[in-house]
Amino acid sequence: MPIKSVNSNLCLTQQGPVAVIEISDPKNENRLSKEILRGIISVCGELRSSEEIHVVIVRGSGNRYFSLGILTPQLKYDLGKHGVLELVELGNRACDAVENLPQIVIGALNGEARAGAVE
Repeated sequence: MPIKSVNSNLCLTQQGPVAVIEISDPKNENRLSKEILRGIISVCGELRSSEEIHVVIVRGSGNRYFSLGILTPQLKYDLGKHGVLELVELGNRACDAVENLPQIVIGALNGEARAGAVE
């Protein structure tokens, strides 16, 4: 499978039985935006039913940050309590989607991982 752009900040590639999900938003420290979280949920739905994929690697682009998580102090302020709760719920669903994959999942921590990215 060539590089499949799931959205502007998330790519899926395949080489033989290995799929790579890459978070690609280095200018924002690979933060897990709503767009990225929704993409992860969607990709996991596709991978779950794949007979040819045996291993899934999740990584961040670049080598400074795997991901610095979901929220920043400014984002918390901008979203308010209800918006923060919605974003955290979406993050939980994305983590659950990865955890529930039948394939072996490897987190390739190619840099710092903080907050929600640690899950």
